[in-house]
Amino acid sequence: MANASLVTGAAVVLVLTTACGQDRGAVGGSQNVGATARPGEIGDAGADQGLGTGAGDAWSASPAAVAGKLSVTADDELGALVTDGAGRTLYRFDTDTAKPPEATCEAECATAWPPVPAADALAGEGVDEDLLGEVIRADGTKQLTVGGWPAYRCTRDSAAGDVNGQGVNGRWFALAADGTEAGTDRPGLATREDPRPGEIVVTATA
Repeated sequence: MANASLVTGAAVVLVLTTACGQDRGAVGGSQNVGATARPGEIGDAGADQGLGTGAGDAWSASPAAVAGKLSVTADDELGALVTDGAGRTLYRFDTDTAKPPEATCEAECATAWPPVPAADALAGEGVDEDLLGEVIRADGTKQLTVGGWPAYRCTRDSAAGDVNGQGVNGRWFALAADGTEAGTDRPGLATREDPRPGEIVVTATA
């Protein structure tokens, strides 16, 4: 009987220890926000696919925020670009299409480049309301479009006005107000010989 009591007691301790371990694991584990997002919202799907939320990860996942009142902001290098209600730069992905609108950034891509929800987007200063629209993503959520192009944020941008996503992989560019790539309409620079001052800098179209 004594041995049976010891076995029973050990079993109880083992069960309790396992349960505590599971509780600790649940607290310390990462939560897939996308799995709990309500229909029509864009969650943070793919947070457990290697892009995490660690402070040392340059591509850290963040919950999708509403677009708010969009406006056109002047950047010293890129010129006029579209920002959301919090001043965050909006981007376009060249693999997407505008006619018809189609969003191709999914899974891990959408973790690093969160799609901008279409709900609550308003046209602010410099933004043409007629150019704002939406596209239905593969998961059924609605993503904002500007000039037909699906709009994204970049998780490398940590503050309003950041443009760290510009030119990434040669496919990501800040959005101009008409949906084109911000900063790409500026003429390039070249040089030519001039008989009087010598070599001078001119635009590439001169």
